[in-house]
Amino acid sequence: MHVIYALSKIFNLEISMLKCLQLKPPLFPAMLKLENRYMAKDLLGKSNPIDGELDDKIIQELIILKELQVELVKRLKEHDLEKTFFDVEIPIQKCILSMELTGIGFDQKVVNNLWSLSTELMGTLEIAAYTLAKQKFSLNSNVEFSKVKRKLKILPEQENNNSFIEIVRNWRKLHSLKTKNLSQLLLETKARCYCRSSTKTVTGRIILYDPDLQHIPRDFTVNENLLSLRSAFIAMPGNVLVSADYGQLELRILAHFSQDPVLIPLFKQDDDVFKIIAAEWNNISKEMVTEEMRHQVKQICYGIIYGMGDKTLGEALGKTAAESSMLSAQFKRTFPKINDFINKTITDCRQTGKIKTLGGRVRYLPEINSNIAQSRAQAERQAVNSKIQGSAADIAKKAMVNIEERLNNKFSQRKSLPTADHTSHLILQLHDELMFEVNETVKDSFIGILKDAMEKAAVLSVPLPVVVKVGKKWGNLKKI
Repeated sequence: MHVIYALSKIFNLEISMLKCLQLKPPLFPAMLKLENRYMAKDLLGKSNPIDGELDDKIIQELIILKELQVELVKRLKEHDLEKTFFDVEIPIQKCILSMELTGIGFDQKVVNNLWSLSTELMGTLEIAAYTLAKQKFSLNSNVEFSKVKRKLKILPEQENNNSFIEIVRNWRKLHSLKTKNLSQLLLETKARCYCRSSTKTVTGRIILYDPDLQHIPRDFTVNENLLSLRSAFIAMPGNVLVSADYGQLELRILAHFSQDPVLIPLFKQDDDVFKIIAAEWNNISKEMVTEEMRHQVKQICYGIIYGMGDKTLGEALGKTAAESSMLSAQFKRTFPKINDFINKTITDCRQTGKIKTLGGRVRYLPEINSNIAQSRAQAERQAVNSKIQGSAADIAKKAMVNIEERLNNKFSQRKSLPTADHTSHLILQLHDELMFEVNETVKDSFIGILKDAMEKAAVLSVPLPVVVKVGKKWGNLKKI
């Protein structure tokens, strides 16, 4: 578990300890090749084993890796990755390990009740859908759903105000809740829920799994019944949950990279960013911006970041592909430097075969020069997305490291678990949001450290504000 952190400790062993090993050639250059796999027993000589309590397979392998790290560091330097590796990727392992061991308070009764309620509601919705369709069909099948929509003559622009569509959407929400969330959490039997994590992602994002706590849905209502899975995650007595969320982090990174002279000043206003952008785009006052206008802007912004095609964006907007294409083009004309940034990112990637994030992380995209149009187009979308999303991951991880360092300096009595002291512990990494369990006696001083460390994690052309929320349950956190 988190061997990198273990290596950072074992590397403190004296070099002289390696002299008792007789290593067979070929050694380190060969080990670096993926096709070559060596176990410690293959590399260690039969004579002169390590004596005493260090006579252990794991220690022997780590000592071998100590030598291997010389070659690895050399390669990190060659690719200009040494700084980000040692300043962020190594320290973050300790933060993640601590988070895994700490877990988050968990109320199993909430999950059991939600399972029963969602099962009952799905049955009710099925009957209602069959009644309106005048036939039975699979609510989970897009093909059958489309056939029924055509039969009922429901046009795309009518979907947001159609009772049949709402019934099917609600059924699917409940189905997703049961299959993706509740089924996993029903297996949890302890007072704290522990998940696993990985940093092995192409964008550098941290992912949580077994169970996946990064995709716990927000509260929603079906037939006047509130379904709040987040309320199953709780603070222990005497503690509170503190959430800190970067506001529109990826959009701010897009503004920073594009250096759009129209977009950047909008982020310096203390108001709803999407509302401000919508006002600028439509050439109206903020007071005249409707919820639909704001929604359009939000979808278009993230459509650009995630490389959505016209059809996918149209579905998100409730419009045709042609209409969404027109809206996207209009948006880019209003903020022309965004398109310049996209084109430059793709051009640079074609020349170098890679993109580099704000923190120096690299992603190679060999398909950017593919002769296959579909593969090339996908790589172009990945280039833009990886540069923005990867930079957001850099900032979040740097913030985690900064917070950990400052908390250790502030609270020398910090232990490994929230049950063991009266300070604070990271319990969830939710991409642009971090959640901590904090003792109420240090809540105010902790929040000051948290905001300052996160807002200073990177220097951009736009502010990096952090929204802090506090509560006893994840489901009822209140903004402060």
